[in-house]
Amino acid sequence: MKKSRVSLSAMVALMVALLGTMGQALADTTGNWDKLSTVLSVGAPVVAGFNSWRIGDDEGVKDLGLSLFGTLVVDEAIKNVRHERRPDGSGNDSFPSNHAAISFATARYVDIRYSGSGADFYYAAAVLTSYARVQARQHYWKDTIAGGGIGILMSGVATDPKSAKVMATPLKGGVALTWLRPLE
Repeated sequence: MKKSRVSLSAMVALMVALLGTMGQALADTTGNWDKLSTVLSVGAPVVAGFNSWRIGDDEGVKDLGLSLFGTLVVDEAIKNVRHERRPDGSGNDSFPSNHAAISFATARYVDIRYSGSGADFYYAAAVLTSYARVQARQHYWKDTIAGGGIGILMSGVATDPKSAKVMATPLKGGVALTWLRPLE
């Protein structure tokens, strides 16, 4: 019971911060939308990682870290090849959106690792992040869609369901490693 209160408290605190930032974002056409998207893209992985750590899911924390690292590596590699101008003209690194990629990677991690439990909150935050990036004139919709796809793909590769098991069986002359993952 105590664990669920901590998780709920963390989500409520993030939502209060988001609503406060969103109110400002609605009053400003670009600057605060940028702040909102940053709060979301940083806050969601922090809350997800904290929740995994809180329940003692060290493998989950590693999976989240690997998902986020892989997402950023792929995004940055694409940005270095494609030099696409941002809608506000502030740079040539519009495609794909790192904010959207991180947000969707986090949502997909929660979805896979915990069988969808709480994932709706993270997907909603990811969609709002993408919307905020477009409203902040930092990205086009195609940038956020591509970033989201990369995040979802990387978490799909890096995240195992919590019920997956790796077993080592000693054999004559070696060891057999078995990875069991339930059918979805």
